[in-house]
Amino acid sequence: MIAVSVGGPHGHPLYDPVSHRVYATSAADVDLVLVAGRILVRDGRLRIGRPATALAQARAMAEGIRSGGEGDVAP
Repeated sequence: MIAVSVGGPHGHPLYDPVSHRVYATSAADVDLVLVAGRILVRDGRLRIGRPATALAQARAMAEGIRSGGEGDVAP
């Protein structure tokens, strides 16, 4: 589950919440992320692991996908 802020300037006017999420929301607007009952992001900040490690794993996964692999990265 995610909670997204609409308090910033680009959050207004909010006519259609679903359309707004698709066209106006960015990653910077994510306030909270819950996965399997665990809070992964709170107040827009990663709460588990190290951001540099997560970024390195995401880059490795992306490279694996681009090269035709599955993008799996060992934890």
